[in-house]
Amino acid sequence: MQTNLNNFGSEEGHDVIRLDLDSYTDTTYSTHNIHPYPAKFIPQIPREIISKYSAEDEWVLDPFCGSGTTLLEAKLNGRNAIGIDVNPISCLISRTKTTALTNRDREIVEKLLSVIQEDIQSGEHYDTPEYYNVDYWVQEHVQSELSVIKHQVEKCDVERVRDFMFTAMSAIFTKVSNQESDTRYKSIDKDIGQYEVWSQFSNHVSEMLQQNRELKNLCTDSDTLVLNEDIQDVNMPEQPIDLVVTSPPYPNSYDYYLYHKHRMFWLGFNPKDVQEKEFGSRYKHNDRGEGLETYIVPMENAVQKIANKLRKGRRFVVVVGDAILDGELIEMNVVLDNIFDKFGYEKEFEFRFDQRKYTRSFTPNYRKMKKNSYLLVYRL
Repeated sequence: MQTNLNNFGSEEGHDVIRLDLDSYTDTTYSTHNIHPYPAKFIPQIPREIISKYSAEDEWVLDPFCGSGTTLLEAKLNGRNAIGIDVNPISCLISRTKTTALTNRDREIVEKLLSVIQEDIQSGEHYDTPEYYNVDYWVQEHVQSELSVIKHQVEKCDVERVRDFMFTAMSAIFTKVSNQESDTRYKSIDKDIGQYEVWSQFSNHVSEMLQQNRELKNLCTDSDTLVLNEDIQDVNMPEQPIDLVVTSPPYPNSYDYYLYHKHRMFWLGFNPKDVQEKEFGSRYKHNDRGEGLETYIVPMENAVQKIANKLRKGRRFVVVVGDAILDGELIEMNVVLDNIFDKFGYEKEFEFRFDQRKYTRSFTPNYRKMKKNSYLLVYRL
């Protein structure tokens, strides 16, 4: 079943959901905007799906949770949520995005800021990560200021505060390093003054504190579990799943491991592990020339594994876009229809829209090629 842009069907006896993507102008409410993250899907989409196809206190799963958009919408709407992702930066953001700080936590944050400021202004310098070409990507005085933040935050014994502060450090990294942007992996000359790291960091922490207050006022007491695992290998929690809402990687579209590489080094993670586990990356399809099968196999494994946990009659909703492999258009609705059919899902409908209009392209050579994005609803 296919529908037009602004409405799609619903289960019999319920009102039809209507989506108007052009009307969703506020996509940064609550903590949705605490960290840059390319190709996020519009939060109103998971919000509408969660509201329609689940009830309060039920369990929502996002097996490719990215920056936690689905998880936050679940929490804001009284659902429990599980997020899974191979990227530790994704999991860090997702945990912070869905965790409301206590008043005591806020006091610890303010004390940490004071200690960090004092250390930076006194010229303190701590150990920095050693990796190839670090000086090419991060200027020496920037390394010094980042080392202070890292050192002092690591000493904090409150995990959610450490997550909060490291999320802020990660969020400003591209601005204070020589990396051109979060969508262009190139070192460029930047005029980054002394104490610029401190300025960016302290300002972003202040913004995050304000956003977290909004989260605390809006969120429910529902549970959120974030697992830094591969969905193919993870030991799933015992509770059955009532709804799956996810936006998996698009084949050959974006290398999350690459654009988060330096963040990972600075926060103590190994980007090589993520590089090998991440599927759909340009590294695998473009650099290594692997075909669509490299995408299909792990996606099949994920769909099959989740079928063992999803309650009978419940839905698996996917937002995904067409891909380009070897100059050929891959219609991802057809690819996923075949995968879900193989494991006993029934397709209820699809909702399609112009990918170029609503999603930034990461394959500039093919921007003129017509590509769709899809919201696909399957029922087990």
